[in-house]
Amino acid sequence: MTFTHKVFEIPSWNIPRLEKEVAKINKRAAKLGVGSISLVTHEIKKDIHPEWIARVAEGLTIESYEEIPKVTLHCIEFVGEPPKLAGWSFVGKLDHISLPGEVVLKAVPGQEIPAQFYNAEAMCKHCGKIRRRNDTFILNHEDGQYTQVGRQCIRDFLGHDPSRIASHLTAIWKLIDNIENENEGWFGGGYRDYMFSHEKVLTVTSAVIRTFGWMPKSRAEGENKPATAQLVCELLLPAGIGNDSAKQQLVKQIKWNDVQDTAEANNATEWLKTQPDNVNNDYMQNLKKIARAESVPSAMFGYWCSLISAYHRAVGEEANRKQVHKLDAWLGNPKDKVTIEVQVVGKTYLSSNFGAVTLVRMVDTEGRTLVWFASSKSGMDERCKYLIKGTIKSHGLFREQKQTVLTRVKVIENKG
Repeated sequence: MTFTHKVFEIPSWNIPRLEKEVAKINKRAAKLGVGSISLVTHEIKKDIHPEWIARVAEGLTIESYEEIPKVTLHCIEFVGEPPKLAGWSFVGKLDHISLPGEVVLKAVPGQEIPAQFYNAEAMCKHCGKIRRRNDTFILNHEDGQYTQVGRQCIRDFLGHDPSRIASHLTAIWKLIDNIENENEGWFGGGYRDYMFSHEKVLTVTSAVIRTFGWMPKSRAEGENKPATAQLVCELLLPAGIGNDSAKQQLVKQIKWNDVQDTAEANNATEWLKTQPDNVNNDYMQNLKKIARAESVPSAMFGYWCSLISAYHRAVGEEANRKQVHKLDAWLGNPKDKVTIEVQVVGKTYLSSNFGAVTLVRMVDTEGRTLVWFASSKSGMDERCKYLIKGTIKSHGLFREQKQTVLTRVKVIENKG
């Protein structure tokens, strides 16, 4: 028999906790010599976390339910026989004092107290006396008859101490009530088991990198900054209690560009597909495995975020390889002011002590490599040509190739 006639949806991370609680109850049942309870799993499904149902409107980066991270939910029902002694089963308890003039009913989960006891006086049918009692117990015999027995008489009636049975039932009541009322955090916490949309993770990562630059976890702690993956996670998950304003402030800081972010997410995914499957590289192999999965598990969340950074590096390297008339030479001398036509071959978003920086890589008409660390929007798009003016800051080497670092760059004309 079921204890509740109800199926509860429990997130996967709370299943071990639930099994532990049931094991404790069943250990007590074994000592009492009464039946145990068990958990029956009717279905395991991937669905929206129950906490989102009420708070979806607060997820400011979410446009639809389809984009909300999913969790694994176990559809659980409590099954077992109520305690039975000498052919009698506990049906419930009548509380005669909590609500003056009324009888409060407390049925054993899965049982129903007959209507004849709804307004019953505090009497015991075993001793036949009506007197002041805090509570009485309703029992049902296996032949179908019901009776009402007082706490003091039930030991004599059944030959057993009812307080231990009552304690056992109370433990079952408390567990089921807590779950039913969503208390004790049964539906909260444990975000480690979220599953995320591939595209949504990448589009938000693109916006975060544009705003703050790429910050890997390996550098974040040493520089006392949040890692890119941490910020993306904060934007995708519901704000914790009391943190709504903090999340809203973070959302306002992000330089959102839906068209560009979606394009970057799609381009990064397509680029990953072009990488050889037999490449001897753990990082790339793991990215490919994540891409084949139904969704992004939280354990691999940071890995998948890094795809955008990897794609940016690949695009920059490919642009350098394809440069026509590449000339391994520096332009002018440090402190020289120059006006020159260039083509943008790549852009990378970096994190620095002064905030997000955009590294703009360019080549001039003779093939010399120029770079500019723009502290704000560069106003320059990849593969476009511009007439610019600026100051030569320094000469340097990158992968054994000469490059000229510019500063105070201004676009004079967009040449398309």
